[in-house]
Amino acid sequence: MTMQLVFARMHLEPGDYGSCVHYVAVSYRWRRPDPKGGRYNIISDSLSREKNTAPDEVLDRAIHFAAHCKVPFVWIDQECEEKETAIQSMDLVYQHAVASIRLLDVTITTQEDMDILDSMLRLDELSAQQFVGSLNLLERLVRDEWMSRAWVYQEVAAAGSRMVLLLKCDPALHRAFRDRGDHLTNSLNILGEYDILPGELIRAIRYLENWPIISGHSVSKQVQSRLDKASSFIKSTLSGDSPLFGRLIGHFQEPMPWEEQKRAIRDPQYRPLVSVVEALQGLEGRSNSRIPDRITILGNLCTYGKRLNTQSIQNVGSVGFYEHKCFCACSP
Repeated sequence: MTMQLVFARMHLEPGDYGSCVHYVAVSYRWRRPDPKGGRYNIISDSLSREKNTAPDEVLDRAIHFAAHCKVPFVWIDQECEEKETAIQSMDLVYQHAVASIRLLDVTITTQEDMDILDSMLRLDELSAQQFVGSLNLLERLVRDEWMSRAWVYQEVAAAGSRMVLLLKCDPALHRAFRDRGDHLTNSLNILGEYDILPGELIRAIRYLENWPIISGHSVSKQVQSRLDKASSFIKSTLSGDSPLFGRLIGHFQEPMPWEEQKRAIRDPQYRPLVSVVEALQGLEGRSNSRIPDRITILGNLCTYGKRLNTQSIQNVGSVGFYEHKCFCACSP
């Protein structure tokens, strides 16, 4: 039986987007639509029906999460009818969502890996074997394409403490209790998903960095190099040591979004102001498929009021305008 998803476009124009917050914003690595069509029927405002563009698995995981948290709507950019409006408003979408989820492709398939992940995040005393296992898991996270995408940079900045990383896992595996204090008394415990808060992962990485001193064990130069590379990459992606995300690190420890009241729309503690210098530094080395998208990401990060139409730029670029040139457009 074909599943149906009623999809309503969210118009986030200035002055009317503050009241619409009851949705989950979904971040994932885009995939090309299945030429055979998906399992969902998308019903538009005009009541016309079409097959989903986003992968079935993305919709499955997003709806599963939203239902678990009793949030009535999900926002998925790949299903937006007005693509240009969607990408120019993505910072607002992630800023005002009740929660933002990052769907990673990393999958936990063995109890050994599950136990290591549990121990690492709880900051348990680790054996040498568990330390190496934790490092292997970090490197698997680094290899996930989501981590290196340019769009992720703005999503992390806009979502702040309302972010949850979701890893796929075998639902038959046993998960240990994780006490989150003021956040949640237990894990979200969604079947088939392993949830991680960014602050938990950052603390775990810092614990691994200090593990040789804490445990009294020595590590080889090769292992130390692997740890340095993996930890630096993940911290710079999530919060870590960059000037922008360093301002976010404390707010990753606040109550989860479905337990707190909505914050003021321009609360700088929730959405730090980003300079164009920080934005350009953060985008360096990150990838995206369309060159004009980087201009949109800059505008979103810096909350510029005037924007350039990326489709128009793309059309100009198709005849060679930016093929061999690099340019940046900024507006106060």
